[in-house]
Amino acid sequence: MRTFRRRSDEFTKRFMGRGHFIQDLWPGLVVSSKAHCRTGLPENARVVCMHGRPRMTELEPKHWLRQRWEAVA
Repeated sequence: MRTFRRRSDEFTKRFMGRGHFIQDLWPGLVVSSKAHCRTGLPENARVVCMHGRPRMTELEPKHWLRQRWEAVA
């Protein structure tokens, strides 16, 4: 990951190839912050993908997703 500090998708493309999606390998474990986490964290989710706005650092400090992120950072 040191080679891909800014973009984790570049890491994924290098090792999985184009046209493959990590969420297809582990359905329900890799979720979208916008599509799947509107009312909270899905029970089986292990990875939450942030895309676009708001960025994690733009969420209110008390937002549940930011609090979980800061707890493991």
